[in-house]
Amino acid sequence: MTATLRKIMIEIVVISIGLCSVSHAFTEPARPDTNVTLERYQEYEISQLAREDVEGAFARLKGDAFQNDPQLLRKAVHEAFKDRPQQAVRYALGRVASRAPSKEAAIWNRGAADETVGRNILEVFPEVTVEMLPEAFYDGTAFARGNLIRVAGMIAGGETVRALLIDALNDVDFCEPELPEMAGLPMRVCDVAYNQLVLRYEIPDVLRTIGISHGIGARDYHIDQLKQILDN
Repeated sequence: MTATLRKIMIEIVVISIGLCSVSHAFTEPARPDTNVTLERYQEYEISQLAREDVEGAFARLKGDAFQNDPQLLRKAVHEAFKDRPQQAVRYALGRVASRAPSKEAAIWNRGAADETVGRNILEVFPEVTVEMLPEAFYDGTAFARGNLIRVAGMIAGGETVRALLIDALNDVDFCEPELPEMAGLPMRVCDVAYNQLVLRYEIPDVLRTIGISHGIGARDYHIDQLKQILDN
């Protein structure tokens, strides 16, 4: 896909979703709060992150101290990358999108820390994220698209993120590996988008979560129901 065609596609999606959203009230997620009181040792550790390159800081943020404390992680992300948000968002998108598919659960799950840090970077710097996310999504493989949709649900990106999530409801490609212990088919991009939309907008009177235990027919039924709600 050429850069021009990709830009036109993204603009069409945003405009079309903007038109249909007039009759449906969307409450957008708020930017995460990064105003957290820290202990002195935490302040020192975070100050060191800002001195590292983006790759090094990202790696350190995967440590247990940050992974086990969401507020500390958000604060650390803000302080580490506030002076270089474009670099951080570009790197985060690449790490999230490239989470490798594998039929071994241990390998697949190993990317969870990348996803957590990446999601926080995208949420803390939403203005930068909305500029880069659509291109990363539409240029990506099915696995990359699924990975990106999975972290997009709570980005305070307004119409751009909403349009992307709704458009992804039409993407029926499988975006997860089929693991031996699975009791069903892997998730598709549209299934992940459904879950993120329901979570993002707290949509009432629908199935809360599509999972691998649901057959394709049941998933499609609930996705169609959600589309009707969003169109009304």
